[in-house]
Amino acid sequence: MQLIANCQIRNRMIPRHHADRLLEACIAATGLQATDICLNFTPVVQQVGRQFELILQVFLPADMPDQEAEAIAGALPGIMAQHLALREADIWLTLTRTQTPHDTAH
Repeated sequence: MQLIANCQIRNRMIPRHHADRLLEACIAATGLQATDICLNFTPVVQQVGRQFELILQVFLPADMPDQEAEAIAGALPGIMAQHLALREADIWLTLTRTQTPHDTAH
């Protein structure tokens, strides 16, 4: 199983040690290995309209059980909020279930 999270964060860069701690927290929350998790951090220079501190786009395998996917999607905003000193209300989460050739590699 794999988890990819594209994290678009407003007006800041994420230091490597924060990213490493976020990875460890994701490992603890999901039970996945570091080799199965990809966290991408992209600074957002400009937003117009409604402002979000973090836009979190999560991609999970289509064949992951629904209960497991919902648990992961439910845990990630809290993990991000805690480690990035954000309010969960300032995080927008989208979850996409996808089939890729990598899903069968494990």
